[in-house]
This record gives sequence, structure tokens and C-alpha cells, in this order.
Amino acid sequence: MSRYKWTITGFILMLFLWGCIAKFNLDIFEALTDFLNGFERYELNDLLLPVLIFYTFTMADLFRRHEVLQVETEKLKLYRKMVEAVYHIMNNFLQKMLAFKMTAEETRGFNPKALKLYDQIIQETDDKIQALGSLEKPDEELIEETISPAAGDQHGFSASFLKTKSKNPIKSRL
Repeated sequence: MSRYKWTITGFILMLFLWGCIAKFNLDIFEALTDFLNGFERYELNDLLLPVLIFYTFTMADLFRRHEVLQVETEKLKLYRKMVEAVYHIMNNFLQKMLAFKMTAEETRGFNPKALKLYDQIIQETDDKIQALGSLEKPDEELIEETISPAAGDQHGFSASFLKTKSKNPIKSRL
């Protein structure tokens, strides 16, 4: 219903105006032409059609801009929802990783440097997700800049680290 509120309002106003014209026997069109004839000496009636054309195109442009703004607003809402979903997924992941960390802390001989590295990685990941969530006007370039790794690999991870055949790859790496 609210989608057609201006149409319904216009229809009701039209019915009201039509009722008034019929009841009071008004001839509004003749009154309008008499009004415009009063300006004939200034030649303002010649300006009426160009002004109406300008007004029509201005309104068309305003409607188009409004439509584009609505699309952009919907895109931003979708982006925000996606970021909320990422927060949720990451929160679940972090809870599971916390259980892993607690197990690692209880395991004798586990390298404390690996736990420190673990904390740094988790913090960096959290910072990047927070940065993504705070983008006001997200675009591809800005998102890429937000999630791109800092200059150099801070933790020395590489494909060889992942492929190591050691029993404890983190311990052997540090």
C-alpha cells in the first residue's frame, strides 16, 4: 500500500477537486487561460512550454538518481550482511582455535613461540575483519587494499612450511 501512496493521494485529490468543480460549477480551465492571457503582454506564455519541458526532464533525472541511490543502498546493506556473516563464521572458527590453543598450552614440549605466533595471526585476522566491517563505501579496490597482506610476510610462512614432514611443523619452523 505504501508503494502507491502518492498515486492514491493524487487520486483522492483528483476526486475532491472534481467534486468541488461539479458542486460549485467552476470552470478552472477557463480561469487558467484567462490568467495566462493576462501575461500575454509580457510574452511569458511563450516561456511556459520550455519551462514544462525543463521541469519534466529534471524530474526524470531526479527519479533516476533516486533509483540509483536505492540500488547503492541495497548493495551496502548486502555488504554489511555479508560482513556480519563473516564475523559469525570467524567467531566460530576462533572458538575452535581457542580450544586448540588450550590443548597446545597443556601439551608439554609445545613451543611457546608458536603460541605467540598463533596469537599474532589471530589478532591480525581480527584486525582485517574489523577493517572490512568499518568500510563506509566499499569498492573492489578498497576491499583488496584492506585485506592485502602487509609488506613482506611477517611470520615467514611459505608453502614449504605447510609441506614440512616434521611431526610438529610449527615447532620445527621456530
